[in-house]
This record gives sequence, structure tokens and C-alpha cells, in this order.
Amino acid sequence: MFRAFSDQLYGREDHYKTIRRVCMDYIELERDFYKDYVVGGDEFFDEYLKRKRQDGCWGDDLEIQALSEIYNRPIEIYAYSNEPMRTFHEVSDTNKTPIRISYHGKAHYNSVIRALTCTYCVDKAYWAGK
Repeated sequence: MFRAFSDQLYGREDHYKTIRRVCMDYIELERDFYKDYVVGGDEFFDEYLKRKRQDGCWGDDLEIQALSEIYNRPIEIYAYSNEPMRTFHEVSDTNKTPIRISYHGKAHYNSVIRALTCTYCVDKAYWAGK
């Protein structure tokens, strides 16, 4: 999920570690709000943060909500349809483009981009030779 956000925000996956750190720092800072959404509540909150800070641990709804607040952007999640199945931060005082990610197999997120707006896609000449 953090790689998908990096791709949406920066056009590359490279910044996923920074996005994860900023996200988990924000959740820690806003502990009073987020603790009630962690299984086990405040008692397991520190353990949750420690686990989610580890590379390879998947982000989920809690982290998506935090990232929508951090970046002040709506987030649309797609699965098996061209209409979002979920949205976060629907009410925004900005007209910023939504962060669009897809959800697969109950655990994996990918970045969703429009083919016509992709500025870093593989050159058509590459595919012509295939």
C-alpha cells in the first residue's frame, strides 16, 4: 500500500519508506483518535505501531485514513469495477486530484493511473518490436 501511495504522489515507488514513516509518526501523534481503531485499543497501540513501521508489513484502512489527512487528498479504492468501492476524505476544501489505488486479494494495493496521463510509461516503440 505504501508503494502504491508513493507511485500516486511521486510517480515512483521509491518514497514508500518515507511515506510509511510519516504515516506511522502521524498515527502515533494522533494516538487519542486512532487508538480506538486498533484491535485491543490503547493497550496494544505501541505494539501495533512497532509492527506497522516494519518494511513488508501491509498498510490498511487505518493507514489510508491517516494518509488522506496528511496529504489532504481524497482517496479512491477500486476493486473489480471502474467505480470506487470505498473513498476516504470525501469532503475536502481543495480540488486536488484523488489518490487512486486498487485492492486485490484481500491484502494487496496497486496504484491506478490513466494510461493517457502516464508520463513515464514505456515508449510505444518498445512494444512495437514485441
